[in-house]
Amino acid sequence: MQAYDPYFDFDDLEIEATEIFKEFYCNFLSGNLEYLETVSAGPALAVCKADITNRKKEHWEYAYHEMLDCGKAVFNGGQMDQVPSFTYIVSTQEIDCKICTKKDTAGDIKSGGDDNIMGNSWRITISRHQEPDIEVTGHYWEVTELQKVGEMK
Repeated sequence: MQAYDPYFDFDDLEIEATEIFKEFYCNFLSGNLEYLETVSAGPALAVCKADITNRKKEHWEYAYHEMLDCGKAVFNGGQMDQVPSFTYIVSTQEIDCKICTKKDTAGDIKSGGDDNIMGNSWRITISRHQEPDIEVTGHYWEVTELQKVGEMK
């Protein structure tokens, strides 16, 4: 990591990874593909695109675009291949409520509800971005892998 950043601090990255995930996930919930294309790549971006495409096809969206709670990113592993990558586990809580987007039923609850709380555990990998857009993202990282590893309703 010293070749990329002589001031790199592993503990600071754990804090930054939590903030990166929060911003990433809220934009995922809202379906903001433009932002997701800026901050993610590889399998993570593919998962996001597929999910957002599916929502449009099935005419629904998440009613809430914010999480109720997001735990601290916990280091799970790292590697130094072409670019440095670090994997974390993050736990979230959110309201599980999906609403219709069809014109005649827009806003109707499709599944879940305002009182359905869901807890998820996510494994994310952040990699050093080769051409970061610091003005938009505020950091040098991109989410390259995203996998749900647990869910509790």
